[in-house]
Amino acid sequence: MFSSVTKLVSKVPPELSSGVYISRKVLNGSALLEWMASVGFNMSLPSDELHITTCYSTTPFVPTPSEFEKTLSIPANNEERLLKKLGESQVTVLALNNEDLLNEWSYYRSLGASWNFLHYNPHITLTYLEQGLNLENIEPYRGAILLAPPVVTPLDPDFKESVEEQVLYGFQSIGATFNFSHRATPTM
Repeated sequence: MFSSVTKLVSKVPPELSSGVYISRKVLNGSALLEWMASVGFNMSLPSDELHITTCYSTTPFVPTPSEFEKTLSIPANNEERLLKKLGESQVTVLALNNEDLLNEWSYYRSLGASWNFLHYNPHITLTYLEQGLNLENIEPYRGAILLAPPVVTPLDPDFKESVEEQVLYGFQSIGATFNFSHRATPTM
């Protein structure tokens, strides 16, 4: 068994040797931003940064093409959605219970991907900033969600250092840079 693991790791492209990150961009992110502004959020990730992580592996592996290499549409009015904080953090996410995403994650695990969390809970990170909202009183976004095919990139454990958020004003967004000292600095 050890030799087969060594073989698998030896086939990993150099750019993936520190780990693998696979995500699906939300193609209709502007609809989520409109919803966020309408329910009281004042900051968000930019619409082109909204995504669902399907693999965060600190173990190198070779992601091979599969049946998941296509767009994915999550229909409107899907009742299995929840607006919540991620763990003990102030990160607000829209959690989705979606069998296709769970199967995709399981597929990457079967190829050798690691997962350093208790469970895989598909979600869209909406904001890293505390919004002061009672999430239990907000109806989750119920519109359709269109996801791009998976994108494979090298794992970047320091990704939070470059996260940018934007100010939501009505249904327009005004660029702002997220700073981990919990301040937003306008970039207009």
